[in-house]
Amino acid sequence: MEQGQDRYRTAAQAWAEGRVRAALTAPRSADRCQYLLPGVAEMSQRLKTAEVEALANLLKTPGHAVALYPIRSLVAEGGVLDQLRARGITVRTPGEG
Repeated sequence: MEQGQDRYRTAAQAWAEGRVRAALTAPRSADRCQYLLPGVAEMSQRLKTAEVEALANLLKTPGHAVALYPIRSLVAEGGVLDQLRARGITVRTPGEG
């Protein structure tokens, strides 16, 4: 079960350098095991939707804001960025300038 810290260190360094694909090579967290439990995946989706709803409401306020999300929930298919785009919110990533 032990993966060692090198994979995590390498992924963290990749993230710091802006290499997202390499940053996602670290083993997934305990979520992978937890999603096997009844109801956990559905609950997780409800919580993510509620978070996106709150973020979308905050984005209606003029000014600047910073939101922190785990990278996988941010960029995953159906993740935070996809959900914001689905609500008609313009999302630009660093690579898009």
